[in-house]
Amino acid sequence: MPLYERLTRIGMTSTEVRIPVHSFMAAIAELKRGKCVMADLVTAFGLSAGEQTEVTTLLGKIIQRTEFFTLGGYVVLTNIQSAYDGSNAQRGCGFATLDLTGVTSIDLAIEVNKLGSGTQSWQLWNETDASEIGVINDAAGTGNKLLTASYGSLALVGVKRIRMRPKSTVNTDDPIYYGTAGQLHRLNTLTGVELHDILMLAERQLLPPLDTVADVKARLGV
Repeated sequence: MPLYERLTRIGMTSTEVRIPVHSFMAAIAELKRGKCVMADLVTAFGLSAGEQTEVTTLLGKIIQRTEFFTLGGYVVLTNIQSAYDGSNAQRGCGFATLDLTGVTSIDLAIEVNKLGSGTQSWQLWNETDASEIGVINDAAGTGNKLLTASYGSLALVGVKRIRMRPKSTVNTDDPIYYGTAGQLHRLNTLTGVELHDILMLAERQLLPPLDTVADVKARLGV
């Protein structure tokens, strides 16, 4: 039977098995978080091949939770210097204070006008811990450009002050920095909605392994 009839009861007969919407949405949330696979939903709700296709289509309509940040704005970096923080202008490329607990990856987009002949580096700097999160080294030609990078396998915990730090192998280069936009991806933290979903799935025993207290605590990460 088509998925939406089972979810809405529209056109169902008394012998057909409905899918409880609340339970279905909880299972979808766990699937989107990577905590279960489609086969678990097939077992839990008895999905046919056609219903699995409909679930896949539905998943494509649900936006994955991400968070956005920006760093700085227009700065002319006259004589940029060959070391990070070698000039006051370098420190003007923007900062943000973010809770990075549970962040597993960060996507960056940096807009610059490359002026000069050196390799220009744009570093995402964790000032709180004095450590580099990632860097883009631009050895290509001059001109306006959008530099992009993704940094994964991160294990950051707590509130951090992050900054964009530039430098060049030629300290007389004069790039123009327009700004940075970034995305934080959290896969292992919980909102109140997700907590509710996990507890409900455990109560109704729909998606294994959630049949012991230890299993539930492991899923919650506590």
